[in-house]
Amino acid sequence: MMLGMGGPALVLRKFNISGAPSKQEDPVIEIEGRKPGLIAFFLTLIGIDASTSLIVTPRDIRFRKGSLYGEITSMMPLTAVASAHAGFAKPIGYLIAAGGVLFASFAMGIGAQSELRHAGGGAGVAVMVLGLLVSLVLVVSYFMSRKMAVYVESAGGATFGLVFKRSMIEGVTVDIDKVKSLVDIIRELVIACQQRVG
Repeated sequence: MMLGMGGPALVLRKFNISGAPSKQEDPVIEIEGRKPGLIAFFLTLIGIDASTSLIVTPRDIRFRKGSLYGEITSMMPLTAVASAHAGFAKPIGYLIAAGGVLFASFAMGIGAQSELRHAGGGAGVAVMVLGLLVSLVLVVSYFMSRKMAVYVESAGGATFGLVFKRSMIEGVTVDIDKVKSLVDIIRELVIACQQRVG
């Protein structure tokens, strides 16, 4: 089953994986995110919790979504997990646009420089520098807009999951390999839980 990554991604506030928790209630995986933007950041600073979290313990998976209007929490026992999914999406359009802007600005800059050489103008260099700056902004946007996702589906068809991206303000970073490893951790927890029950 393919799950989409459309829409805005949450900005990571927390991404923790612990080895072996001492209690069954302690989290093995804890992911928390907030809506993107400065307003959402300031709301969390003043204590208005509008975050979303996914917590996996040795017994269950908990999904909590908070907003200005309230909160909803859902829980799924690990014995009810049918599948787990993790993935990422790369906004390659930013890199293509960066290459196009860089090429066009250098072509226009060289053309303008050769025409204005006799007049002593520096418009060609200015066009090239501007194109280089715009290209750099697009490359940074590519790295900051990569989305990652974790989904867990129950045997009954309910799906819990998060789509998130790196945070500049909170400083929480995560790589693709770490996200993909979550599927293996969840699988091991499900097997261990089923063996305890069965």
